[in-house]
Amino acid sequence: QGKKNLKIISIPNPIATDFLIKSGCVSHATFSFNGIYFEDGFVIMPNFRNAIENRLIDWKETDALEIIQALKASAAGLEEIEIPNFRNSDYLKKNPYKKIEGGKVLTKPAKPDFALIHAQYADKEGNVLIEDPIIDRLVSSASKNTIVSVEKILDRISSVTIPKEKIGNH
Repeated sequence: QGKKNLKIISIPNPIATDFLIKSGCVSHATFSFNGIYFEDGFVIMPNFRNAIENRLIDWKETDALEIIQALKASAAGLEEIEIPNFRNSDYLKKNPYKKIEGGKVLTKPAKPDFALIHAQYADKEGNVLIEDPIIDRLVSSASKNTIVSVEKILDRISSVTIPKEKIGNH
C-alpha cells in the first residue's frame, strides 16, 4: 500500500518485522529480541540484520517488559506507566533516558498505528479466534488498527478475541 517510514514495535515477531524491512516500509524498530530458532540453530532474520548492520533503519533493543508496559499504558490511555522491578537495576545504567520519579522507573505509552497478528482462524464476518491471545490482545488493544493473517477461514466462529471493528480491511 506504499506505507513508508513506519516505526515498529516487536514482541518477538521476527518474520513480520523482516518482511516489512525487506519491503522498505520501516524507518525505526524497537524490539526485545528478533531471531528465530531453526533445526540448524538460532539465526537473526536476514533483512533485519542487514538493515541494522548497514544503518538502513534506526533501532532500539530493550527489555520485553518495557515494551509490554508501554503497550499496557497505550491500551489504558495512560500518559506513563511504571516498569516494575527495574528500580536499582543495571538496566538504568544502559538506559539513562528513562524517567525516575519517587524511585519508580517510568516509560511512556507505545501507540502503534497497526498491530500485526497471526491467528489460527477467522470467519467470513471478520471475527478472529486466537488460541493463545494474551500478547495479541494487548497489542491489538494498544493499536489504532489491527491487521490479521490466519491459517484458515471458517463459515462462523463463536468465540471472538479481537473485535472485528478494530480490524481494518487491508
